[in-house]
Amino acid sequence: MIISAIGSFIPGFKEFYPRAPITNERLLYHATWLTTLIFETVYLYTFYFTEFFFRKFLIRYLSVVGRYHAVGMAALIYGMVHFQKPRGEILSSFFGGLLMGALSIRTHSIRGGLYAHIALAAGMEFFTGIYIWDKLF
Repeated sequence: MIISAIGSFIPGFKEFYPRAPITNERLLYHATWLTTLIFETVYLYTFYFTEFFFRKFLIRYLSVVGRYHAVGMAALIYGMVHFQKPRGEILSSFFGGLLMGALSIRTHSIRGGLYAHIALAAGMEFFTGIYIWDKLF
């Protein structure tokens, strides 16, 4: 959450987040809190599939070249998936992918990466949402 709080002050992140429509000026009066809650639930749930694909499936099938080489390749692809996002997120995604991939190999679980991913995303939604909400009113 601390990383999300700090990141929420960086201009590139302020323009890209939050993803929820409640804080988007065009949709502010059309979105309800229930709509936002449903959106955020689905948004955060997608991280399970992301972690499963990159830390479980991809690393397992790329491990024919070696487990840690597989982590590097998966992290590189994971970083490339973030190319449309702010620059800081591209780099942190690559290094975070290395860290979460190594953690998944060591623990034989995607839980650590999943919890970290959800905490970062929820924090970024929350902190940038506060920033935009404050500007609107």
